[in-house]
Amino acid sequence: MGSLHGGAIFAIMDYVTTATTIAAHPNLHLNVSADINLSYHSGAIANSEIYLISEATKVGKRLAFSECSIYSDKMELLYRGHQTHAVLNEVFVLE
Repeated sequence: MGSLHGGAIFAIMDYVTTATTIAAHPNLHLNVSADINLSYHSGAIANSEIYLISEATKVGKRLAFSECSIYSDKMELLYRGHQTHAVLNEVFVLE
């Protein structure tokens, strides 16, 4: 049996923690990742269900922090991630 690719888990965690932070604090719709880390405790088996719990743990004027835990269908911890978001005050364009 195969397992879920680590890059896919990383992308899921990045998306979920960002969405959680924006949902909890709508004024933070402009933010970028300042730091992301992900601990791999066990692998998710391909075609199995996974469950995610995500929380915006702290929000300040310049930084916001969130975390996400991913569990198997047996509620065994598979992955845990933390993300720091840098809050932007305005949109910027790279030229």
